[in-house]
Amino acid sequence: MNTLIDVFVGNETLIDTGVYQLWLDGQTVENAAKIQQKKGTLLQFGATFEMLTNDIEDQYRTFKLLENYLKNPTELSYQLELQLAPEIQSQLIEKYYEFDTLVVREFIGRKLSTRLRNSLDDISDRTKISVRSCKRQFDNVKQVLKVVEDLPGSILNNIISNFLLSSHLAQQYAAMVFLNTNRFDLTKKKLSHLTFHDLVHCANVIMNSWSISLHDSKDGGDANDADLDRDFLQEVKEFKV
Repeated sequence: MNTLIDVFVGNETLIDTGVYQLWLDGQTVENAAKIQQKKGTLLQFGATFEMLTNDIEDQYRTFKLLENYLKNPTELSYQLELQLAPEIQSQLIEKYYEFDTLVVREFIGRKLSTRLRNSLDDISDRTKISVRSCKRQFDNVKQVLKVVEDLPGSILNNIISNFLLSSHLAQQYAAMVFLNTNRFDLTKKKLSHLTFHDLVHCANVIMNSWSISLHDSKDGGDANDADLDRDFLQEVKEFKV
């Protein structure tokens, strides 16, 4: 009896982290090639500008192929299209979900709607971050919020398990999820001086002090630390000095 065996042969995919960062920054192939040229890449490898451009274009195609898995990080290690070492996978995911604080500050306390996404040109002008990069950051924040907002348990742990991010980066996303889930109005002019890090600090204090802990949940543990103690909030609302 003949036995059929599927055999896959390939080489480990090489990732140029510098070019990857340029792709994340929203640079075009041409601009990326010019930036690499200024760094002396042509002299280092004895390449022509055309060769450099072709190499970057090839890298960009690889990144675009990877992006489907980067949007769902737990699937990256199971895909068979590209061979990537585990440490490279972790690095790619972490870099993909990193953000510019000036950009994401614009998202906190606002509904992450199509209308807001369509107005990213204005945010790009204010922050001097490319529109492509702003869109990636917007989509990432919205995706994290969508996945974890209704999951029971710790927001932080849910983000780490679903997106494989470092604790530091996941903590920042957890703060954004908390503030947006509870619809804190942070768009008022009198609050505009508060930085992203100010808001993260406030969110962490509130989550640690005023959220409903799992052991206090009355519904069998379906709460998460984005749920605030409603009785306490009512008391605060009624409190008068």
